[in-house]
Amino acid sequence: MRTRAMLTGAIIAQGCLFASAVVVTQSQEPLAPSAVTREAPPALAAPPPPTEAPAAFELVTNGAVDATRFAAALEEFTGPEGAGDGLGPVFNGAACAECHATPMIGGSSQVVERRAGSFNGTTFVEHPGGSLIQDRSLFPGLQERVLPGNNVIAFRASLSILGLGFVEAIDSNTIAAIAQSQPTAIRGQLIQVPLLEAGGATRVGRFGWKNQQASLLSFSADAYSNEMGISTPMLPLEQLSNGHALPAGMDPFPGEPGVVDDSTNDDIELF
Repeated sequence: MRTRAMLTGAIIAQGCLFASAVVVTQSQEPLAPSAVTREAPPALAAPPPPTEAPAAFELVTNGAVDATRFAAALEEFTGPEGAGDGLGPVFNGAACAECHATPMIGGSSQVVERRAGSFNGTTFVEHPGGSLIQDRSLFPGLQERVLPGNNVIAFRASLSILGLGFVEAIDSNTIAAIAQSQPTAIRGQLIQVPLLEAGGATRVGRFGWKNQQASLLSFSADAYSNEMGISTPMLPLEQLSNGHALPAGMDPFPGEPGVVDDSTNDDIELF
C-alpha cells in the first residue's frame, strides 16, 4: 500500500450575521382628538439587506481561495484513486466523494457500510480483521465477507462533513462547558481521544459516529485507511482481509515506499 502523507478533508465555510435595531421614540403628551389623524408616520429608512453566508450547496468557492484553487481541491476530493495511488487492496470507495455525495459532494451518503462481530450476551468481539467489512477489493479472492459465527451486523451511513472546519475550531473547554450545563439525565458523554498527529496528546472527541476522532487530520487518516485502504504515516499498517495478511505478491506497494506531495495535502485540507 502506498503511504499517503495527507492533510484532512474539511469543508471551508464562512458565515456573516447581520443585525440592526431601530429605536423609535414617541411623545408622551396626550393629543387632542382633532390632532389625531390616520396618516402614516414618515417612513423609516429601510435597513440594508443582510449579507448572505456563502452557500454550501453550489460547489463554488466561498471566497477564501480563487475558483482555480477550489477546483483543484474539488478534483482531489472526488478522485477517483487507483492502485497506483495506493488504493486497496480491500476498500469501500475509490474517492472521498463516493461516500460523501448527498445532497451534494461533501454531504452524507446514499449507501451504507457494514459492521460485524459476535456477541455472547456479555462480550462483543469484532469480526476478524476489524468490525468494518470492506465490500470491494482489487483482487476478487480478497473481498471480505461476513464469516459464520458473527451474529451482529449493523449498517451505517457516512455523515456529512459540510462545515466541520467550524467544529474543529471549537475549544475543548467550550464543549465540556456545554455538557456540564445540560441536565444530567440527557447529558452527552464527553470523551478524550488521542490525536494521531500529535504523538499521544488528547482532545475532546467530535468527529465520527462515536466521536472517536478529535481532529479532521485524524478523521481523514482513519477514512483513508478503513474506507479506501490508503495508508498514511499516522496509520501505516495494511488492512487485513477477513483477518488475514495479504498473500505474497498481492501488495502493489510492499514496504510502503511512496508519499504524496504537499500540493495534494493542501487540496484535501482546503476542501
